Amino acid sequence: MVLLEIARAFGNPIQLASSWRRDNTDCQDWSFIVCQQGNVVVAVNLSRQGLTGVIPPSFANLSDSKNLNLSGNNLRGSIPKSFTTLLLLEFLDLSYNNLSREVPIFPSKLKLNITNNPLLQSSQFLGE
Repeated sequence: MVLLEIARAFGNPIQLASSWRRDNTDCQDWSFIVCQQGNVVVAVNLSRQGLTGVIPPSFANLSDSKNLNLSGNNLRGSIPKSFTTLLLLEFLDLSYNNLSREVPIFPSKLKLNITNNPLLQSSQFLGE
């Protein structure tokens, strides 16, 4: 259901709506998603999918995620502070978007890519 919330927040783009189906609780065959144990989402790769708008905070409900790639879209607004609660997250790629405001402080183990977001204030980026 979290993935359907995310798709809805992005306006249900056809590339997501055609794969992310409510009647299929096993996300093994869903595009852009890596699952383990049937429906545990461990990676989301929505790079260069033409997504617009703000990043849905509901991504933070994917608590088992290790990899989240939203690079190369037209996302704006801030990075949700709720992303800092993803304790298993190892890689977060938000590069090549139009994000703004301050970057939340993430654990040092997280590899964060925020390049080419000229409006971001990265003074809080991983201890800088």
